[in-house]
Amino acid sequence: MPARLAIAFERELGVRREVVPDGDAPRERHGAVVALLQLAEDLVQADPEADLWAFLAEVARRTEAEAGGAASGVSLLTYHRAKGLEWDAVFLPGLEDGVLPIRQAIEPDERAEERRLLYVGITRAQRYLWISWARRRNGAAGREGRRTRSPFLDGLVPAVPRASVRAAGTAAARPRPVAGSPDDRSPLSVALRSWRTERARTDKVAPFIVFHDSTLEAIASRRPTSIPELRRVPGVGPTKLDRYGEEIIQIVVAARVGG
Repeated sequence: MPARLAIAFERELGVRREVVPDGDAPRERHGAVVALLQLAEDLVQADPEADLWAFLAEVARRTEAEAGGAASGVSLLTYHRAKGLEWDAVFLPGLEDGVLPIRQAIEPDERAEERRLLYVGITRAQRYLWISWARRRNGAAGREGRRTRSPFLDGLVPAVPRASVRAAGTAAARPRPVAGSPDDRSPLSVALRSWRTERARTDKVAPFIVFHDSTLEAIASRRPTSIPELRRVPGVGPTKLDRYGEEIIQIVVAARVGG
């Protein structure tokens, strides 16, 4: 059944699983088709007797649950569809070179867009973030090949010795500061980082889950003194604004008075 679906998607939509197109809309459609194929494969693996009608029933069930705003469950989305949304826990699998960034991303602006997609994925997590990649994976022709983790993880997740590779996929380290050495930071930046450390300890989360380094630096640079001003800072979503907004404004105002 999955093979028949793959043939139908290629014939009717011109979408092939192993060929990732250029452009946001074509890539989002490609990701949706691949997700459907993966769903069909999982369905057959769970029930070898599953047919096309069982697949359609499962798609309908999931569509109804999503439209109804199910209180619990798993949302499977592409990076593009995740923009503007947030979840308590986020899983980012397949962070390998050739997948993110995709193999076709060669020019600097193309790779920059791929890096922004990873940033979108990371910042969707409110409390918990799992990052994983594979050392070996089957390719388009079905042959297993070696994989290397995404170069975008350098400076974000430390390299892990082969003996500890199982931990590599789930251990997300603090991002490297984006503003040079600590001596180069402004007093407001230092105050914001100190607040983040204490808030992360209180919330029992990693500091970058509270705010990414780049977001703190943007706040320190723009020095917003109101919620509307803070809302315009990149990386400050609605949930973080509600949770931390007033505290951030107090820190900025105190820094201005003190400065």
